[in-house]
Amino acid sequence: MKTSDEIRAVAWSSLWKGRWLWKILAVWSVLYAIGLVAGYIVSFGEWLAGLEEWSRYLWIAFLGFLRRVYPLDGLLAPAGSGPLGRWALEYLGFVPLPELSAGVVLRYTAGTLYGLFVTALVSGVSARALGVVWLRAAGAPGGRWFGAALAGVRRPFGLAALYLLQTGIVLFLSLFLLLPGYYASYCFQLAFFLKVDHPEWGPVKCLCESHRRMRGYKLRAFWLDWSYWEVVTWAMVPLLGASVLLFPLIFAGIVWKMMSFLLIVICLIVALVLFWFANQYIGIGQAVLYREIIADETDF
Repeated sequence: MKTSDEIRAVAWSSLWKGRWLWKILAVWSVLYAIGLVAGYIVSFGEWLAGLEEWSRYLWIAFLGFLRRVYPLDGLLAPAGSGPLGRWALEYLGFVPLPELSAGVVLRYTAGTLYGLFVTALVSGVSARALGVVWLRAAGAPGGRWFGAALAGVRRPFGLAALYLLQTGIVLFLSLFLLLPGYYASYCFQLAFFLKVDHPEWGPVKCLCESHRRMRGYKLRAFWLDWSYWEVVTWAMVPLLGASVLLFPLIFAGIVWKMMSFLLIVICLIVALVLFWFANQYIGIGQAVLYREIIADETDF
């Protein structure tokens, strides 16, 4: 079986020599467009259900609470000067919540479930699509990779159920000092890869098979993930730069404030790009490990 260094070498070679980075970017762009449309659908549904005002009041009330706990007045507008600071303080003013009633609670609950359902649809399709591309980049046989990646759009409900079930179990177990949820995430690491190879399987079977096949490999998967520390560290450098630039943004003059704001935006964009790249690099490595695990099982 390949070592962590060999798996990372295969993933790195696939990204550049195999030009899979640009293919992943193409699939990801389509998935992002689907997610954007889904977001507008959720917003339109909230507007139809009358949840728009409720959400706005709840957010402003939360900001008003923060203003009473933290000295935001001094941070936003020292000595009470500056039009931007005055506007921010007015926006942070406490706005009473709308009167709670059974209808309001019911609408809010229905809107939350509706948003969760749409999110699960998009996230399930996205996870399977990236699983297809990562497996192809890892050397899995197959024909039209782009069509195969987006095939889940035609049957999204099983993918949504798999996403909700897997995420729900991990989050529930994470309530207990995080370690059980972290352990469960490695147990279910192969679920969407198995869904790619066996689209007829249901979500429960995918999770159970992932748990069974990861026996004896969880520690190996853990060390593989930690072996990517260099690329993750480089991705965090722009975030560190953005945090340092917060000091002149708060305390310096107007010219330095504008320059700091511009540099913070650039740092955040660079960080997002680097984290996206690291995610694809790690994902292909997980696909290589998955193929190694399947090959080990078929050898016996």
